[in-house]
Formats: sequence, C-alpha cells, structure tokens
Amino acid sequence: MKRTPRAAFRHPATIVADGEAIGAGGVIDKAVTSVCTTRAAIWPTSAREARENMREGVTVTHNIRIDYRPGINETMRVLFDGRSFEIKGIVNPEEANLYLDLLCEELK
Repeated sequence: MKRTPRAAFRHPATIVADGEAIGAGGVIDKAVTSVCTTRAAIWPTSAREARENMREGVTVTHNIRIDYRPGINETMRVLFDGRSFEIKGIVNPEEANLYLDLLCEELK
C-alpha cells in the first residue's frame, strides 16, 4: 500500500457520536459526544466513485482519511471547518491498521 504523506493530513477534524442525556427534570436531551480530534486528509469523491456508490444505493460525497483508530463506526459523524459529514462506510486499506478511509456524505 502506498503511504499517504503526513503533509496530506493537514485538516483538523473531530469525530463525534450522537447520543442522549438526561437533563433537568428527567427530560431526555440529544447530546453530541466528541470521540476524538485528529488530523485528516479530505478530498471530494470522483465522478466514477460517485457512480459506483450510487449503484450500491449509497451517496458518498467525500473521502476522509485518518490514522487508524479502533472504535470508529458508521453511526458517527466528522466535523471539519464548520461542516458535518455523515460516515457511510469505513475501509481499513489492506487491513494494515495504518489508516481508516471514511466514506462520507456531507450534511447540508
């Protein structure tokens, strides 16, 4: 596997998980929990990749590569530069535990 240059990981990104918390008076409130803050390489999906994903019924607008970290899953989101990305799929290239490629859809 070709290694990604460290300079490509120039974007600060935060992985968050949505959950619930019990607030005052026992009211259930939505809560967002920060899972980790990391550096990421982010790029838009190519037209060919977008077509392949649409055939599978998934909308992927961006690829986000982070250093390998266990525990990241498809119920989480990535926050970057005031933007939010829903994780649609996760790839561990060659299962080498070096990187995670997060296949994401930007939320409007």
